[in-house]
Amino acid sequence: MNKTERIPIDLNNPNQDKYVFFDLQQDVSTYEILTLKIDQKDFYQYFNADYGVLIGRVVANNNVGVPNAKISIFIPLTDADKDVGNIVSIYPYTTPRDLNQEGKRYNLLPRVATYNQQTGTYKPKQPFGSFPIKEEIVTNSNYLDVYKKYYKYTALTNENGDYMIFGVPTGTQTVHLSVDITDIGKYSMTPESMVVNLGYSPFLFTNDNSEIKPSNDLTILPNIEVQEIAVNIIPYWGDTENFTIGITRQDFRIRAEIKSSFVIFGTSMTMGAQATIGDPTKDFSGMDGDKNYGFYFLFGRTSDGSLENNYDIRTYRPSPFDIRVFSYKTTIPVDDILNYEGSTTLNPDTDIYELSKTEYFEYNQNGDFVLSIPCNRNKVIFDEFGNETPVPENSPYGIFTDFYGMILVQYPVDLEITTSFSKKFNGPNPARTSRGYLKIPQKWGLHILDSDPENNNWRLQSFNFHANKIYSVAQFLPTKSIKSIPNADNVDHITNGSNNIGPDPSQATAINVNAIGGSIFKVAGVSYVVSGETSFDNLNNLIPIGGEEYRYDFPDNAVDVGHAAATNKYFGAQWLNLALVFPQYTWAYGSGTQRDNSVADVFFNDYKSEFFLGDNKQKIFAGLSNTKYILKGDAYQTDFIELPSIEIAKLNLIARKGINVTLYNDVFGYELLNLTPYKYRAPAGNIDGRAYNLTAWDSHASEYFTSTGSSYLFKGMYDNNCIQLLFDLNIL
Repeated sequence: MNKTERIPIDLNNPNQDKYVFFDLQQDVSTYEILTLKIDQKDFYQYFNADYGVLIGRVVANNNVGVPNAKISIFIPLTDADKDVGNIVSIYPYTTPRDLNQEGKRYNLLPRVATYNQQTGTYKPKQPFGSFPIKEEIVTNSNYLDVYKKYYKYTALTNENGDYMIFGVPTGTQTVHLSVDITDIGKYSMTPESMVVNLGYSPFLFTNDNSEIKPSNDLTILPNIEVQEIAVNIIPYWGDTENFTIGITRQDFRIRAEIKSSFVIFGTSMTMGAQATIGDPTKDFSGMDGDKNYGFYFLFGRTSDGSLENNYDIRTYRPSPFDIRVFSYKTTIPVDDILNYEGSTTLNPDTDIYELSKTEYFEYNQNGDFVLSIPCNRNKVIFDEFGNETPVPENSPYGIFTDFYGMILVQYPVDLEITTSFSKKFNGPNPARTSRGYLKIPQKWGLHILDSDPENNNWRLQSFNFHANKIYSVAQFLPTKSIKSIPNADNVDHITNGSNNIGPDPSQATAINVNAIGGSIFKVAGVSYVVSGETSFDNLNNLIPIGGEEYRYDFPDNAVDVGHAAATNKYFGAQWLNLALVFPQYTWAYGSGTQRDNSVADVFFNDYKSEFFLGDNKQKIFAGLSNTKYILKGDAYQTDFIELPSIEIAKLNLIARKGINVTLYNDVFGYELLNLTPYKYRAPAGNIDGRAYNLTAWDSHASEYFTSTGSSYLFKGMYDNNCIQLLFDLNIL
């Protein structure tokens, strides 16, 4: 017998289907009801017995199933056990309202958290209940006796919110529900989302709204809900003529509204106070007759090559920065959002809006950041089969599962940057310094003329976030050759070669950092860095005078084997995951006689104009304007990456701040990191086939680079660690 028969249930009329009767057919092996299955053998197990079967669904938001809710038939403490101390100390309940020795009423919530070794997390994050966990029941005879006698009729709801209890005594029974909305699987609420999205008072929480204030009174805890309902359990047996089976149904509707959200996290940094890209003090009129090279150079390289502070990663600094969150209006069709390229129907000025800071949770301190943002698209309920079924987005039923949006990130303008360039190069115009800022995601570059279709593509590009997922940021750090390769007409791009980040293949063993423009970092070496630091070891541990070692571990993807200090290593022309880097650059107005360029073309299109270096009226989106300092997206590409909790747990166990994923897996990883979530570009790869082609470095051909590539991660500068922050804020 393999036949299956379905018992239909009307989800909208729980009282109408309070008792479900059906005929038992001998050729049916399995009956389905809700998302539950009952085998034929289960029928015969209780056939002609004076017991019943209780089924039901726990829902929130009108037909959204609630997983991991606890259901039981309450059994009062017997008179015989009232004088048995070992039992009363664990189970003193003659009614569900009675309190135990801790002052907690009857509940089914765990008394201690359970550790998940895969994810490195505890569930629930904050245990408030009294129910013993499985390990306690197995090892403690008193717990085992109480469990077998008083908790014999218990169940957990499945991922669809359904439960079933066999063998329940007939007649009127008290059915109990315990649920913790911070521990309900996919749609679990977090303390910060309960404050921001549900309107709970911050006084109920602590530690920057990341934890719930403990209490033994479960009725006042914002995340806990308990209910009792008196239910008449009908017999689960039929007469000998009709073979009728009876099932009792009891649904629960929790009072709390649940809202779905997703998390974005990461770290950031900007250059040191006296560090910039581009140096107008240099006059290279004798080199190929082009004075514009000075705007591409990294400032600070002296004739003996000893001063490299501006591109040494150890001089970079974290600082809080501004984050603004944007989303498409819910009236905009999803197909239009996804097919934004070349769209003439979408209006970025009116179809995109900025979220108020009160609509989401933001932790943003010293460069590390976490955002918890509520979903606002694709509203669903659960049907009888447990499938997520779309409902209108203005429906009072259901829960949102998606979000289409983008963010703008910008360091505050008052953060100190160098003003050491006072010499005048363009008549009355002195050289100046500025800091770029970013849209995430971006892969298109803004142009002065709005007739260029890339402008609207840049404005309209968004990312599709999903409920209960965790995302981080990734940024491509563009780097290009700025000296002409022989016989080349213009500035060329860095040529990929073994251990070569120089522009000329004939110089495969030498690096000329003055011939490289863009976001190059020196991440290890033996040369002088800043006053007061004496040395750093081969693990990149700084050893300052009179201080402890500081490990910064920034990853490298190129080595200068021809340099006098052969241990110098660099990073550039590649994606960096988890971290954002904001470059500072030197520029001068382009109207003078000694310079035609305003700034290097790696930062902006139309780079010979000062349009993107001063206030302008060019539209951004959502009613905003002024594209001053926004780095062009086809060079400084940005994106979001989704990180599974298991991957985050692995990263948290790695002591290093900077990680080359392939190298770590080859050398250290017994539980291998997954390359899939991270951004990476193969050497010589271009950007979506467009003309602006940035070569990717991976010059450690034998040690670092494989045919499948690698990915590079950085958790944060100094005390920053964006992975650890997720655990500190109880995000996972």
